[in-house]
Amino acid sequence: MLTTTTSGVAALGLLFVLVPGAAAQDLSAVSPPTRTLLPAPIEVELIPDAAGRPSVLVMINGTGPWRFAVDLGANALVIGDTVATAAGLAEIGVDTVTVLGRTVSVPSLEVGGARFEEMAAGVFDLPGGIHGILGFNVFNDLLITFDFPNRRFRLERDTLPVPDGVSTLALAVPDAARLAYLDIPADATTGQQGVQPHIAFAVGELSGSAVLDTQAGGYFYLPDSLKCAMSLRGDTSQLAGQGPVMGQMTLRRVRVADTLTVGAYRTVEPIVTFRDRPGPMFGMGFLGQFVLSFDQRNGRVRLTGPDDVITVPVQTWESPVEARAADLEQYVGVYGNREVTLDSGTLYLQANRCGRWCVPGRERTPGFRAEAGDGSDGAGSLLARAYSGSGNRGCARGFAGRGDSGAHTRW
Repeated sequence: MLTTTTSGVAALGLLFVLVPGAAAQDLSAVSPPTRTLLPAPIEVELIPDAAGRPSVLVMINGTGPWRFAVDLGANALVIGDTVATAAGLAEIGVDTVTVLGRTVSVPSLEVGGARFEEMAAGVFDLPGGIHGILGFNVFNDLLITFDFPNRRFRLERDTLPVPDGVSTLALAVPDAARLAYLDIPADATTGQQGVQPHIAFAVGELSGSAVLDTQAGGYFYLPDSLKCAMSLRGDTSQLAGQGPVMGQMTLRRVRVADTLTVGAYRTVEPIVTFRDRPGPMFGMGFLGQFVLSFDQRNGRVRLTGPDDVITVPVQTWESPVEARAADLEQYVGVYGNREVTLDSGTLYLQANRCGRWCVPGRERTPGFRAEAGDGSDGAGSLLARAYSGSGNRGCARGFAGRGDSGAHTRW
């Protein structure tokens, strides 16, 4: 449960969880494999997407390889319709435990030399070239290690040492608000079907447990209701988010002037994303720095990071000048007999390439400053000048400029 040290504060990833009214013993994609065969420890490649979210190559019923996301924030095996058809998976009913609906039988699933037999999987088509999801439940019987810095995924039969509260932590029970939202009994224990891995954290005056979600791209997430408990640095930057279960949501990210503590690791002034959903959550912005090992049977997790004190670099969206300067890079180039360059957040027309738009005696003419992105002398205006009299627009085929009004214009 979330707690505070002072009074007055109440306590996408791809997420598939229990839904209201469901019973965990029903036929479901959250069930662990009937058998797990692993003759020896194995390692396979972790394939990250642009946000660092991991996937691995998987064989389903002898077909593949297929690319499956590895999602700690999920507790279900999910297979795309294409894979289910290609692998000849038989439909066995409707899943009453998750929102996935149609359920198929999976005789075998292989990751490297590890083989998982007799599972149920929900059928759900996924975007971005992902053919399925390996949820936390798939690895119920193994010690798994994500070596994110080296892009390796290790599976073995072993245990982690007794938690010391420093590098090895006990997996925690979700906070009460999240349990209520997902209709999971408040006395749910670690490792129970429907409960994703959570670890204890403290940030500012708050302490609680947060889910570890390897398919969330942000650093650390909190519910909107806890924004008042944080010391915000600057304005929030709004994002849009959508998940199969959580639905459409509003995300607002901001740096906070607090320290986020997990075991021995402290993040000074972390980036926090506030969302209109319950439950704290760690995303790949945080997790991707670590080697993470999970021992589900004993309810333990080990974190190995590069430094005890972590500093999150300045993000482009935090600095208007940096963000706008980055956006201005798209306008740099040669247009007919004129050239647009960028220096210290300012776009310039090169004087030695043009006529009446240049100031005599100057090496270059200031064009569009980063802080005046929507002014009358916008980048579109500058590029119009660059084209003026050139008689050749062919040099800029495919260039998408920004007009004076801020709307995108094809030049």
